[in-house]
Amino acid sequence: MAVSNLLNEKWFSDLEIELPGDVHVPDRIFRCRPNSDDIDFSKPRPFKKFKTNELREFCKLALLRPWSAIELATLIYDEAKHRVDIGGSEETFQIITTLFKQTENVPIPWLTNARKALKEKTKYSRTTDGNASVYFVLVSGFTETNQYYGCYVGQTMTTQLDIFSDSQSARIAKHFAGIRAATSVKTRGIEPLWSLNHFTLNIADTREEIENLETSFHRSLEPVVPRVLGDTND
Repeated sequence: MAVSNLLNEKWFSDLEIELPGDVHVPDRIFRCRPNSDDIDFSKPRPFKKFKTNELREFCKLALLRPWSAIELATLIYDEAKHRVDIGGSEETFQIITTLFKQTENVPIPWLTNARKALKEKTKYSRTTDGNASVYFVLVSGFTETNQYYGCYVGQTMTTQLDIFSDSQSARIAKHFAGIRAATSVKTRGIEPLWSLNHFTLNIADTREEIENLETSFHRSLEPVVPRVLGDTND
């Protein structure tokens, strides 16, 4: 999987949409769900097969955008850090760390633990080909003590997909556009967290079931994410 041949500038730009109704955050771009053939979020290390130079180049592409792809850059950061921990390239990790600083971004400190928590939780949640999903959105505006970012948890049974292929995308886009939107997502939402949303697409059939699952996933994140936002039914 060579970045130059596949996950390049065009790959990023093809995922990015300017939502006509999103006037709440200047220059915000909606980043659509990556194709699972390109990035497999079911794997603990989605970028494990990337070569060292590909990690650097992909992180640069992710961060040096008009609207930085923080989640994808964080997954690269976490992969580079993991390699250092097992004796890999310290130089690559430092280059990636410097890219975050230069772009005035911070890696999502809790992303790896949140992914582990959701993956573990979905082992015990009934999965179906239903029409109801739980979704997660990265939210800005928190202090260093609260690890900079929050995670909004919501649920949807929408069938109004508009230009999108799935209910998670359609519902998060409506938040950004201010349609039945949570204020935190409308005014401080950064991007959908596709590496979390992967685990909770089309997992229920009824309103009661998806609301229970929304609460369950919300609670499962609280031990690892300092600020979990959204409604619960308990």
